[in-house]
Amino acid sequence: MKKRVISGVFAVLLAVSAVTGISAASDMELSGELQETFQDETEEKEIPIEEQEPEFSEGDSSEFEESPETDFEQDSAEDYFEVITSADQGVIVFEADLLNLEKSSKTDLSEEELQQLQEQEHTFQAGEIVGFYIQPFDGYECREVMAESEGENISVTLGENQKYEFFMPQGQVLLRAEFEKDHEETAEEADIFTDGKETEDVAAAARTVAVKAVAENYKMRAEYAFAYAFRKGVTKLTEVRGASANLPSKLDAQFGWSQKGMTNYKNTFSACSIQNADQKGKISVKYTNVGEYKGKIVDLRITVPEWGAVSYSHIGVDDTVISPCILFYNDRIAFSTVSAGSVRFKFEFFDHATGNQIYPKGHVTMMDLDGGQGFRVYDGWGVDAMYIRSGYKHLQATTGTTSNGGAYTEVRAPEGVATEIDDVKGWCHVDFNKSFTLNWLAGEAGLNGVNPYTAFFMSGAQTVGTYEPNEKPEKKVGNTNAAYSDMTRHESESDTAEEKPYHIPKNREFDYVIAQTVLPGDYKKFELTDKLDSCLEYRSASVKTALGNDVTQRFTVSNAQNTVKFTAADSFLKSDAMCNNVTYYFRIHVKVKADRVVAGHGHYKDGMYYHISNQAERRLESSRMTDVKKTNVSWVRGSIERNCSIQKTDVADANIILSDAVFEVYEWNEQKKNYTSAGQRLSYSEKTKTYSKKLQYTGQNKGKFRLVETQAPAGYIGGWKKDISILDMEQDFTLKAENTLARLPYGEITVTKKILEKDIIWAHGNPVFRFIITGKDQRGMEHSYENYVEFEKGNYNKQDDYAILSCTISRIPLGRYTISEKETLRYRFQDVTADTSNVQITGKDGIAVLDRENKTAKLTFTNIKTRYDGYSHTDIVRNIIPVKKTE
Repeated sequence: MKKRVISGVFAVLLAVSAVTGISAASDMELSGELQETFQDETEEKEIPIEEQEPEFSEGDSSEFEESPETDFEQDSAEDYFEVITSADQGVIVFEADLLNLEKSSKTDLSEEELQQLQEQEHTFQAGEIVGFYIQPFDGYECREVMAESEGENISVTLGENQKYEFFMPQGQVLLRAEFEKDHEETAEEADIFTDGKETEDVAAAARTVAVKAVAENYKMRAEYAFAYAFRKGVTKLTEVRGASANLPSKLDAQFGWSQKGMTNYKNTFSACSIQNADQKGKISVKYTNVGEYKGKIVDLRITVPEWGAVSYSHIGVDDTVISPCILFYNDRIAFSTVSAGSVRFKFEFFDHATGNQIYPKGHVTMMDLDGGQGFRVYDGWGVDAMYIRSGYKHLQATTGTTSNGGAYTEVRAPEGVATEIDDVKGWCHVDFNKSFTLNWLAGEAGLNGVNPYTAFFMSGAQTVGTYEPNEKPEKKVGNTNAAYSDMTRHESESDTAEEKPYHIPKNREFDYVIAQTVLPGDYKKFELTDKLDSCLEYRSASVKTALGNDVTQRFTVSNAQNTVKFTAADSFLKSDAMCNNVTYYFRIHVKVKADRVVAGHGHYKDGMYYHISNQAERRLESSRMTDVKKTNVSWVRGSIERNCSIQKTDVADANIILSDAVFEVYEWNEQKKNYTSAGQRLSYSEKTKTYSKKLQYTGQNKGKFRLVETQAPAGYIGGWKKDISILDMEQDFTLKAENTLARLPYGEITVTKKILEKDIIWAHGNPVFRFIITGKDQRGMEHSYENYVEFEKGNYNKQDDYAILSCTISRIPLGRYTISEKETLRYRFQDVTADTSNVQITGKDGIAVLDRENKTAKLTFTNIKTRYDGYSHTDIVRNIIPVKKTE
């Protein structure tokens, strides 16, 4: 029958919760104070004397300095109090009973006799040290011992030879022991991991996983470069199964973290008790978003299918037995095993988007293996290979076969030797395939130690060899915000090659994207530099991973003199998340500067396109090498072009669109210093009612063109032309070209003379008034006309007191004309008024505009008689001069 002993202070009434601890595999992020306070089995640190309970010899309480000062009379029955026991799957045997049995020479008792002995009445004197032992029945082990008096817990301590002790108070004591089924095996611990339900995971044929010692420059297999990692701000611990809510606080008291200033430490993990064997396979955690693998965001599930022997010999600083448990951390992918010799962990991977299991190839490096810690893997557990650093004798690899034929490989550090996390001699690189399983070995102190102890299981993405140098970065160019897969390299300057240059869109904006996959390594610098052409304007930049995770904040992005630089933050470089086979996309958004800038920088050679090349450089520095590589060269092409349109209208009526004209393009010839015909015409669009042509800048024409109307619309006079430079135009433009009819329509101007009838004295002769009309028609040709009116008896009209007489000049081509009155005898100018809206009065003249809408113009001159003396006579003769047309 096996004997298991524990100590406690009625802790069984508390719900088991979760806490973490520290071991020789100490966490790099833990404070120095914590690392100094808790040591593993290789550097066990005794609890300070002032914090220890004094040791006692059997039956001797005289050395206990804190014993009650009250004197008790030994013969007083009132000083003795009863201890009532409770133990369902075992017995509580008092030391006093054993002494009596020794006196009677009866020491070999059955379970029934021991139980009868327990049921006897037991009384002890107040202040007496009560010693007792726990004897479990077959198949059970003691889980907790507690004592209570008048509702208060009594401290129970564990002394030598597995003897429990407490001081008898002045009152009745309830002493209780709780038991659970015993899952511990006395055979080799590793055998429990190859029995029962896990047997099918072990290959029938004995085949061990090779452990290879390699130098630091050993090239690791690239297909295993993927590694899971905790990515700050992205990865989360979720779906914790089997956790105990109150266990962190309990462990905090047992390890004394809060007492040493680590008040928040108990909140950094979830704790799962492993005291109940029924929990095997039910404890698991899930870390989401731990990496990217072949286009999928990866989630990681860690399950605890089995564990070996657990220990109840570790005593906390609060003098209670530390509860065996496993701690899973919230802020890293790591865990601690508390008071356990070995624990099996199974690692499985899932597609974050769908929840379906995926089966990646990858690696993980077990770090800080020391103080007897290590791990064991069996054939068929998903481990393809293991590597340790050559030149050290720290880690030892052994192989073996279990009783049922399962072959295993074990890597373990020696007892009594400590390492740091960054000490490569304590690293073991593991290549896994699909999912993988391993048995974590906590070291001898995980079972046999007394002081507070945890085994910290830490892993990382680095390796004992190297994946360096990294692949060359790749550069692509494409539309703004285009997916990298939709962009191309555009490696040729030739417009006819397969990888012809990217054509800059009309808005002049586009993106460069540089892709770089970073393999695991210990990097000191990660920098990408891209010097943009002076014709490009930097607008913005970002960094994303292959699956779209934005990590721009993990880089410093700068732009100085058109040189864009991405520099990874030091904190990011030190994280496994940076280099777990992740592809980064560095996106630079640019805009082409003004056309005058491009034209002046000599990017034009021959043809209508200008070409701009770009190449970036990536720099990775690690402890092993400085790796500098340039990207491929990417080309973009653009053209300086404007869509030129001409709207052809009638000069006299802009609403009349003329569609049958012909316009020819002449280009400037820089060598000849003049315009030459380009053999191109503008085409007419019925939809836009314009003549259009795309004009493009070349190194020869310098963007200068002459537009010539070589054929006028039918019935119109042509000859329109205009010199332009498209560099003067910010965008597409439309010009106006007006035509005049070859034969202009005619209009007429009517001039009315108005004088007072009473002023007419016929003896002075007939009053005669002459008018002159001068101006230009719509084609710009000048015209001049004269006419007169002569007042005779009976040939005029009367209006009130005035005599009215008019003359009309007809067949005047449409245009703009000035109407004036010549001087005459005895009358002078008094006023002129407009009789139609198309006449304006300026001083003594009228100005008439004849057009299609107003072909008739009328105005009236009023005169006043100034002389009545003397004799005079007026007469006038109209001459007609015929014009004969000649060939």
